[in-house]
Amino acid sequence: MSSMGAFLLSAGTKGKRYSLQNSRIMIHQPLSGAQGGQTDIGIQVQAPFSFFHLIFCINILFVSNSLYTMII
Repeated sequence: MSSMGAFLLSAGTKGKRYSLQNSRIMIHQPLSGAQGGQTDIGIQVQAPFSFFHLIFCINILFVSNSLYTMII
């Protein structure tokens, strides 16, 4: 299960989040390609980080962990 699947799994009811014995739950960094003028590139570079931060913060709410615990 990768990224969005892991995010949806974390949104499940606590105690009812299941996976099979040999499965892996992974969240990867967002990827993007930038093109255009300097301003456009700045926006395109910042957008994935903003989105990743939003998903990260929502995930913290779902799993009831602190930001420090999630980073480590």
